[in-house]
Amino acid sequence: LGNPLIAAGAGVVYLLGRLLYLRSYVANPESRAIGFLLTFAPTAFMLIASLVIGIGNLMSG
Repeated sequence: LGNPLIAAGAGVVYLLGRLLYLRSYVANPESRAIGFLLTFAPTAFMLIASLVIGIGNLMSG
């Protein structure tokens, strides 16, 4: 990604989401939505940002 601090922050949110998902899944499987969201959002963000930056690099030559 363009900024290492933003990428690291997204990675931390992803990790916290996975931990929350695990704890929620063990305690009450129906309450795992917030953990899923905290896992999905950074993944989607990093994928979209990587595509945008990659396409931008290809276009600039």
